[in-house]
Amino acid sequence: MPPVVTLDLAKRIEQAEIHTLESRLTAIGAKAGNPQGVYIQKFGAATAFLVKGVPDPYFNSVRGLTSENADVIEDILAFYREHEASCRFHLIPGQVTELARKLSAKGYFQSAFHSSLYGSSLSNERSESSNLTIRAFTEEDFDVFGQIYVKGFQMPSDLHQAVAQNNEVLYRQSGWHYYLAAINDVPVAVASLHIQDGVGSFAAAVTLPEYRKQGCHTALLLHRAAVAGDLECDLLVGQASYGSASQNNMERMGMRLAYTKSIWSKI
Repeated sequence: MPPVVTLDLAKRIEQAEIHTLESRLTAIGAKAGNPQGVYIQKFGAATAFLVKGVPDPYFNSVRGLTSENADVIEDILAFYREHEASCRFHLIPGQVTELARKLSAKGYFQSAFHSSLYGSSLSNERSESSNLTIRAFTEEDFDVFGQIYVKGFQMPSDLHQAVAQNNEVLYRQSGWHYYLAAINDVPVAVASLHIQDGVGSFAAAVTLPEYRKQGCHTALLLHRAAVAGDLECDLLVGQASYGSASQNNMERMGMRLAYTKSIWSKI
């Protein structure tokens, strides 16, 4: 049974997401010449992520900020102004009140919620069938990853190569694992798992729209949970849009809602 939620556990869950994002962006930024314009800077307990070449608010975000570090907000904003970029702040419960006042004074407002879920390492149960199979990626699979990813998230099709390359750089990075789900041998869904400090983090997962509601997402969740258990992780974490099918599937497999993050954006 998963442990009860405490502020310390909430911080560990949030730190796992920070580790996953930091590992991903560090690898992308290590490309010759840093073509995507990746910058990562620490401000006390907070980490500011900035990717000039990918104007995705998930990447351009501040995480881990605490009430005790509220005085660094102006330094963080100066960092983004220096790079002519914007950001969003991800705040967890128990760390909001003082930060909310200061962010509001700087022209920010609470724009969204995002669910963070957690669970104990699960058994080696894997959900596969005669027509639905899951296997680990090879280096040759990342073009397929890019195509499924952009179609699944309704992104412009010409971005599939960039998405493929930004994930392929993680293939040989410690802690990263990629999986492909196929129905009747047709690749239809992809997912990744990041492991660090005994935590298995469910990273990106997406299914082609025409193959949804056939168990792919749940099968990939269970498969990654089993891998994390095999690798002696004591905690599983995942994120999802509040009330989404992804959140529902995580809860059905035994994960619990740890908290809903408060997302703050510039007015």
